[in-house]
Amino acid sequence: MKQNISLSMLLECYGTLLTDKQKEALDMYYNMDFSLSEIAENIGVTRQCARDFIKKGEAHLINFEEKTGLYKRTKLILSEAGKISSEIENLSSKTKDELKEIEEI
Repeated sequence: MKQNISLSMLLECYGTLLTDKQKEALDMYYNMDFSLSEIAENIGVTRQCARDFIKKGEAHLINFEEKTGLYKRTKLILSEAGKISSEIENLSSKTKDELKEIEEI
């Protein structure tokens, strides 16, 4: 399940770099929970071809992330921004004397 979420997020980051059919197949598979048969029917290809679109698309997404690290860096930035936001909220509840003490440190 965790890999499904990761691949869905990679698709969000790098989907425009895939072929239209790969992107469509991966979107249906990971975001809409379609079966291979349903994907094949919607795209107008065989079930095996739909599977190939998914497998090749997954490989490309993983390769893009290994080379660029964009998703990993984005997650890190969002995590750090959340920590900063939390600290700012904590500061607003401090008294002036406590803030002065923090500033001196």
